[in-house]
Amino acid sequence: MQVAIITVASLLSVTAAAQTCPTKTRGVWADERAYLVTAARNAGLAELEVVPPKASELAVQTKVTARQPPWAGYFMPSSSGGALSRRFNEVVESACPTDGREWTLQSAVARCPENTPCDNHLSPVEKFALITKMNPIDARRLVEFECANRGDGYGSKRDLSLGDGYCNGVRAASLLYREPEKTVTHAVHGRQVVWTPWDSKALLSLASMTVKGYAMVPNNMHKEDMSPVSFDVAVFKVFAAGVPMVIDGDGGRECKKPENSEPYWYHGLSNENVLQAERSCRPLRPVANGIGTHDCSVRLLTLGESEEQMRSGKSREVVAQCLAAPSMRAAAQRCEPRKIHLAIREFTYQLDVGPDGQVTDGRWTSKKFPSIVWFPSGGMDAKKANPHLDEQALCAVVDCTRAP
Repeated sequence: MQVAIITVASLLSVTAAAQTCPTKTRGVWADERAYLVTAARNAGLAELEVVPPKASELAVQTKVTARQPPWAGYFMPSSSGGALSRRFNEVVESACPTDGREWTLQSAVARCPENTPCDNHLSPVEKFALITKMNPIDARRLVEFECANRGDGYGSKRDLSLGDGYCNGVRAASLLYREPEKTVTHAVHGRQVVWTPWDSKALLSLASMTVKGYAMVPNNMHKEDMSPVSFDVAVFKVFAAGVPMVIDGDGGRECKKPENSEPYWYHGLSNENVLQAERSCRPLRPVANGIGTHDCSVRLLTLGESEEQMRSGKSREVVAQCLAAPSMRAAAQRCEPRKIHLAIREFTYQLDVGPDGQVTDGRWTSKKFPSIVWFPSGGMDAKKANPHLDEQALCAVVDCTRAP
């Protein structure tokens, strides 16, 4: 991903002679621990004991809930322009030119009716350029950068799909900033440009595409999968201590073999905020040298992209109300009528426990498991996404207040 990780696709090139994807190595807890320690430290929890669980902890069924719920945010697929998506009359289209012409500020102004409030006629980026009275050349550079790097225009050769978009930026922004709630109408060039909570969320998400001060496990997903020990510690130590966490909810990986090219590992990433986690383990028979094994099952309640926030600026309140439900299923059912989709993700793994009762190793037993977990803890002062997106101008239009 790009905020805290590079979220489009993870590729591992191999030699043409192999013709198959090589066996990937399993992540080692000792190598991944440092990134979880970083996550705790960045959240102000330098004293948190970031260690694997003990057998006594696995014997107790555990449930943890996010301290601060995120707000819902729209996915903004690159295939329809990302933050340059126009949503007019239920049709989503990209503002990126596809006919070879250059985007101009004048052409954006022309899309707004003279005597009618201009709302979904323009994308959030175009509205921002108008409201901040950007220089036409700077505005064009802002748009061109988005189209070339994350949009579908300007002859980009990137292989875009419906799953390629700004999900990492949305997930980070929903944790780092207060939820935008106001709709404001600005008078620009004789037009009435309507700025909505959705526009604010889109720009905050765009600004959060690159965030430093995070921790990601595994830190190099090109080479290995995450250790189940690291996953358990990330969820039931770091997240349980109150550190907001994002996960690849779908999990799994696929070996792709394009025609006349080298095979590679592909991770289809779908970033989701973790809202709740439950773990139950049962001990198996002890094996050699005093080592025992526990079968563990984990269920996660996650928040992905939603349409609800298009007009509403209070989805965080709704998510909090849903989390008050007695079960994950009840929480998902409570949120669904508000068009906020909560998913329940399930994973299983085995943890080996040494003679001293401490977990030493583990292995995944479910066919799907998380590709990554990460902890956004930076913000606007750390972003360096679109170099033509001015932070000061952005915060003059969007409330950039940090989330509590």
